[in-house]
Amino acid sequence: MPIVITSYEVPPDRLDQFEAPVFNAHHRFRALQDDARFAYIDVAEPTADPADAVRAARDSGYTAHSGCYEVFHSGGNAVEARAASIVFINCFQVEPGNEDAAFERWSLINNYMVTRPGYLAHRLHRRTHDDAAFGFVNVVHWASTDAWGAAHDDRFRALVAAPLPFVSMATLCREVDLPAVRR
Repeated sequence: MPIVITSYEVPPDRLDQFEAPVFNAHHRFRALQDDARFAYIDVAEPTADPADAVRAARDSGYTAHSGCYEVFHSGGNAVEARAASIVFINCFQVEPGNEDAAFERWSLINNYMVTRPGYLAHRLHRRTHDDAAFGFVNVVHWASTDAWGAAHDDRFRALVAAPLPFVSMATLCREVDLPAVRR
């Protein structure tokens, strides 16, 4: 099933008034820091045409980076992930044609991160169309902000020190409740 992922840039003075379309099987995440590039990130499995969901996000009145994705790689414990208090979402700008190099490098980093205390689960999403905002979007569930922070240790920094075949735009966030009525 296609997944629509949208990262919203929201001005600080509009954070508490944020409204965007809501779809079935929808998860909305809010950045923990008010100055994060993406204040909100949606991960949805729309029941209608995914292209309609992308259009709705892009027409929301906010700067929205949206696209259709598929789950490309996953790991960890999905049951534990549902109870996670912290979600780290990393959007990767990848030039079309460089996906293999980006995945190879991401795999090296991911293989280390999944061994760190507090890691619960991840899902790496890959764009299904070149017009998607990002080549990959990684959604990682952590037990706590402390566990997430501790995982970014010297070994992690060594893994990301060399030039990367992607631009990473990371957001540490929490899932927020959505309205009971779904469109």
